[in-house]
Amino acid sequence: MGRNRTRLGKKFYDSHVEHQREVLLYRKTGVVRRRSGNTRLISFLACLFFSARNPFTGSTLAFKPLRLQMRAGSRRIHPFIIGSVTTLTTCSISATTTPTYLFATSTQYTIDDSVCLPTKTETLEKAVHKACRSLDVYMEKKPTAAHTRRAFEVLVEMIGEGGSMDYDGIVLDSGCGTGKSTKILADSIHPRHLVIGVDRSLARLTKTKDNRQDSNDRDNKDENKDGNVSLSEREAYCHQVSENAYLVRAELVDFWRCCIEHGWTGDKNDTREKVYIGDDLKITHHYMLYPNPYPTKARLSSRWYAHLSFPLILKLGIPNMVIRSNWEGYLKEFARAIDMANDFYANQNNEDDISDTKNLALPYVSSAKKGPTERMDKSVGLTNFESKYDNVGESTYELLLAVIDR
Repeated sequence: MGRNRTRLGKKFYDSHVEHQREVLLYRKTGVVRRRSGNTRLISFLACLFFSARNPFTGSTLAFKPLRLQMRAGSRRIHPFIIGSVTTLTTCSISATTTPTYLFATSTQYTIDDSVCLPTKTETLEKAVHKACRSLDVYMEKKPTAAHTRRAFEVLVEMIGEGGSMDYDGIVLDSGCGTGKSTKILADSIHPRHLVIGVDRSLARLTKTKDNRQDSNDRDNKDENKDGNVSLSEREAYCHQVSENAYLVRAELVDFWRCCIEHGWTGDKNDTREKVYIGDDLKITHHYMLYPNPYPTKARLSSRWYAHLSFPLILKLGIPNMVIRSNWEGYLKEFARAIDMANDFYANQNNEDDISDTKNLALPYVSSAKKGPTERMDKSVGLTNFESKYDNVGESTYELLLAVIDR
């Protein structure tokens, strides 16, 4: 019995070595050896054998140098066979190098249908319609957080103190993280705009040395000349990182509400009184870069397009929205959610026979129907996530939403 085990293990081992040679041959020359069904089956079983516990010795991964595995969504899955070649990658791939795949472009960061299945149409529609129906109730039961309102006030004050530069508009960077994207947008992409990065985490906003430099150079005075809040306290809410860029610590949903109340969104001919410099500006671009995808069915309501605040994003009415993710399915469902919201508002008007109820989704429907596209220009990574994905060859996608007046 022992000899039979040894012979079987050796056969698997030899098949495994042979398969590894074929993989190397394909990578160098592009030549694929044709193999019989039985040989492919033995190779597949060998891969399973050497990627798991050795059933004969009880030890884990007895042949570690030859171990092959495939990673998807940070979870190990079994190798799979396409055509006549098993698609595998070596486990020794560095996180800073671009891996080579035979037939797949998956990395350890990939989120696809094998990680999280697409949301059923009925489920997504139910979530979107619920959000559209209950927006007013949601905002009434969730008052704006005091610290976010104070942060917005400090931001407006700092913009007013910054001078009377003639900006073309405001760029909102929602969920800016460390502020890398905010600074790149301000310096390279929108130098004539006022760029505002918003994140709820003070730790992330102060993680980058450049973000803390300005505050360290200031005098630690208790009050400014106008007797307002102390500089150190102001910087806990908001600080300026470049001539036209600010980072704000605030809750996103509450900050969006403050933008609407302050008149930064909506009609350009708004006649409300202008108190501070910048009060006459409007948000022209809204970036949502790599939001938390929550790739589980149980966390669907945490994704922006299924969250109760989703109609608020539409209510901002910002002419240009840019949403990026490495999960193409997330962006596809975001676009579908806009179409579902449009159907809800249209049906609501027909049922209630009310013609003046505003359809918040209608301006974005045409661009949403185009869906996401793969991001091809990878010369600059706007965020740390984007740079990391580019380094390992992970595909990233972009959904562009533009307001079309009807």
